[in-house]
Amino acid sequence: MPMRFLLLLSAFFAFQCTTPGAPYALPPWIPVQERAAVSQVVLVADVVASSSRNLNQTIDSAVVVLNVVSVLKKPTDVDIPERLALQFVLYPGSFESRMRTPPEPGRYFVFLNTEKTEKKDGGNLILFRLYEPNPFAFDLWSAEGEAELRRSLNNI
Repeated sequence: MPMRFLLLLSAFFAFQCTTPGAPYALPPWIPVQERAAVSQVVLVADVVASSSRNLNQTIDSAVVVLNVVSVLKKPTDVDIPERLALQFVLYPGSFESRMRTPPEPGRYFVFLNTEKTEKKDGGNLILFRLYEPNPFAFDLWSAEGEAELRRSLNNI
């Protein structure tokens, strides 16, 4: 009986190693230029503070404070403040395509989308949402990457 168990275990392991993708893996890498093309807002920003708080067994709440260095792309009717606080959900124990930890302090390309909603008093409110899949909403900044990204955005 133990030999049969070992054979089954080794067969299962071999199957897992030879399948084309893990069932709970991140989606394939998305190049920065593709993310910028489909995002409504592209920023170069410094993450100056980030924190998370446990909400329940599955999710955490995160707050990331950004100092906007430059705006590479935005809708004409949206004003981007110099300081932006983003709030979103983390899935620390998940192996699915969700963000597990907030970004560390540093300079990033930030990919966002906007959503307009109406206030009770009749005014409009602009909400910023992370690019989906959200693990790709932040990408480490580099001067070469910024120059390349600016060129690709000018060609759109």
